[in-house]
Amino acid sequence: MVFLKSKQRQQSFCYQELVEKNGMERTNSFFSILVVDDTPKNIQLILTILRKESYQIHVANNGLQALKKAQMLHPDLILLDIMMPGMDGFETCTQLKSSHETNEIPIIFLTARTETEDIVKGFELGAVDYVTKPFNTSELLARVHTHLELKQKERIIQDAYQKIKKQQEAIQQELEQAKKTQQSLLPQKIPDIPDVRVAVKFSPMEKIGGDFYDIFELEKNLFGLMIADVTGHGVSAALLSFMFSSFFSHSCHSGTSPAKTISLTNKYVFNKIEDDKFASMFYAVYNSSSRQLTYTSAGHPPGLILRQSTNEVIELQTRGILVGCFPSDFVVYEEKTIQLYPKDRLLFYTDGIIEVFNKENQMLGSSSLKSFLLKNKEISITELLDGIYEMGADFSENNGFGDDITMLGFELV
Repeated sequence: MVFLKSKQRQQSFCYQELVEKNGMERTNSFFSILVVDDTPKNIQLILTILRKESYQIHVANNGLQALKKAQMLHPDLILLDIMMPGMDGFETCTQLKSSHETNEIPIIFLTARTETEDIVKGFELGAVDYVTKPFNTSELLARVHTHLELKQKERIIQDAYQKIKKQQEAIQQELEQAKKTQQSLLPQKIPDIPDVRVAVKFSPMEKIGGDFYDIFELEKNLFGLMIADVTGHGVSAALLSFMFSSFFSHSCHSGTSPAKTISLTNKYVFNKIEDDKFASMFYAVYNSSSRQLTYTSAGHPPGLILRQSTNEVIELQTRGILVGCFPSDFVVYEEKTIQLYPKDRLLFYTDGIIEVFNKENQMLGSSSLKSFLLKNKEISITELLDGIYEMGADFSENNGFGDDITMLGFELV
């Protein structure tokens, strides 16, 4: 039994290889048919008709024998007589369809009974067709050929589905690994910045994305704060983010100004990427001793300061083009410095949080972000980032975000 089932699977696999490699149609000798009838003359007639087509034919003389052979041989088609002593065709069909090993085998009823109720009952039990006795050779062959062809196509579809499923599983595993790799490039531990509370919200649109950030210590009392957004999202954007992150890390050194750092990053990146690929970046250096922030932007949304002492939101806006668009010789990045005070709150973010749309195709926009900052001055910096995210999600009215979301929050105490 085990050998026969294994052999049948091997034949199916060999056929599938032929179809895929040579585009060949399955020959009749690959098909097996189980004929179930208690009348020897009927069996002999069917064998005579089908053997001319080179089908592999197996015979069962009653219902119990049919069940055993169906489980053992797993034929491509069963021709099943209805009127048999003991277990009739209807009961045999019911048993075949109730077993997970045989329920997918198509069944054609052989019957001398042409009453509508019998035919309907056969279809209700799971039969795919019926042939009336006495047999018409052309009709029998046509129905057999039709259902074997359907079985063949079903098998091809199932094989293709299994291959696609395996490919999808492999892709998901690779994405999980890529996700771990991307997360390893992000800060594993936020440095302790004197008298500053830090919060981070990082939410790729897919498993991995094109946003990245870094918070690091340059030297004593000097800290680098960077956020960036590569074009697109998903795998391609994540690969680009790896490159941009690497070049940025190579460019930032103690004593190098934010504008110079971005300019160097642009220089390294420009000749390494395609023409339509680029990144926006916002980079600032915070001096914890003087509480001064020196910053520059490369086409990135401006950082925001909520100044509680004056109840205003200040934009950290500078001129500078996207990283990777033009050679550094033609690009100038503006740099500014601002004094910070106790209770100041800083927000750096990527545009995914403001470029979210509702069902009326209205965009949330930066004004809503500023209003939220002013209205929620008392909550913690972590709750503030969570609240902004929820505001965007609610605004989308279940449409979801169309891009990666990253926010860095800082609060001076």
